[in-house]
Amino acid sequence: MRGGMTYAALDYFVAGLDLPQIPAKDISPRFGTPLHGPLFDYLGKRLFNSFNIPDGVWSYIELMNPGFPDFRTSTGRLDMEPRSRAWRMVRREWPIIKSKLDNGLPCPLGLVRVKSREVTRLGENHQVLAYGYDLIGDDLTLFIYDPNFHNNDNVTLRLNIGEPGLKIDISYWDNKPVFCFFKTDYTFSMPPEEKTLPGRVILFEDENFCGKSIDIVREHPDLTAHKAGNFNNRTSSFVILSGKWSFFLNAGFEAPAMRSGSPLVLEAGAYRCVTDLGIPDNEITSLRAMNSNV
Repeated sequence: MRGGMTYAALDYFVAGLDLPQIPAKDISPRFGTPLHGPLFDYLGKRLFNSFNIPDGVWSYIELMNPGFPDFRTSTGRLDMEPRSRAWRMVRREWPIIKSKLDNGLPCPLGLVRVKSREVTRLGENHQVLAYGYDLIGDDLTLFIYDPNFHNNDNVTLRLNIGEPGLKIDISYWDNKPVFCFFKTDYTFSMPPEEKTLPGRVILFEDENFCGKSIDIVREHPDLTAHKAGNFNNRTSSFVILSGKWSFFLNAGFEAPAMRSGSPLVLEAGAYRCVTDLGIPDNEITSLRAMNSNV
């Protein structure tokens, strides 16, 4: 299903890091891929993460079931959306995918490529990364990074989203069937043993690392004046790539965020919701890494 490679590619993109060079001692002479070592362990972890057990696995099982309808014009039940692959893609998944892409963040997709009740065929499905789109009228083209063809920049997925009450034909670049797609539940994970700038954090305007993001190195005294535009009082989640960081509710490193009566200091990690840390949502105005002025 290649979910591990898809998530890893997005991790490196979010972290702003170049893809790693695999040490020769860790490479399989037959396949040219790592057989052991930190990178091998990291990819294995990301593969497991990409299944998002149990919800992610259930999405594949549900959507690959031959009894799940390709389309349905009505449900017969008031205020219930039609339960179909077409409706799921157009009305539920596409708006979320579009929002991520509009904000410059690639979106992992699960591709349903088989119809079967046999759970043993889950591996015949696939995971890819959408990184852009064209929408001309109702004709949608998604530009895709496919880890099976990582050197091919011409991979696309095409469909017409004009009428979710009808069967939707999906055209994938390899001409093999795709019956449905959905956004998978990605959470950032720091790649192993990568060198990065001392004291670096990425701020996101929405929870779960969604929405617009900005990259801060060492410190920023006033987010109203960031080079990428005003990011004051817009942070809902963040990823600390290196260093130990303090966050402030006023400009000029004043009014530090507190926890248990002391200023909050956070180490490298992915923090998907600032309120879980005791920081008010959309209240960060300045921030700095400890000893950033040294």
